[in-house]
Amino acid sequence: MSTETRDPSPGDRTAGSADGARGLVGSVFDLSFQSMVTPKLIRMLFVLLCVLQMIPVLGGVITAFTAGPVVGVLALILAPVVYLIAVLFVRIYLELIIVVFRIYETLRDRPL
Repeated sequence: MSTETRDPSPGDRTAGSADGARGLVGSVFDLSFQSMVTPKLIRMLFVLLCVLQMIPVLGGVITAFTAGPVVGVLALILAPVVYLIAVLFVRIYLELIIVVFRIYETLRDRPL
């Protein structure tokens, strides 16, 4: 059995890489741009956008009730569908951003 240890390379994600050890604030002020900020912000951005999507949907329901009770009930029934479609589009867009960063990480670790 070998007890050989190796120094983690800058692209090594297993042994305390710079991305994992560096916090969000440290990543923001990384002047060498070795640590990406966007992947760390995606979760917070998704939650924020989901909450912000509720505002126009609820506003639409309230506006529909001012137009009449039948329109309001119809809007109340359709509001969850509209909300889920809006969240789906946000999710797809954010996943595309994550895919770009994963492609970068994969290509960064490959030798030329």
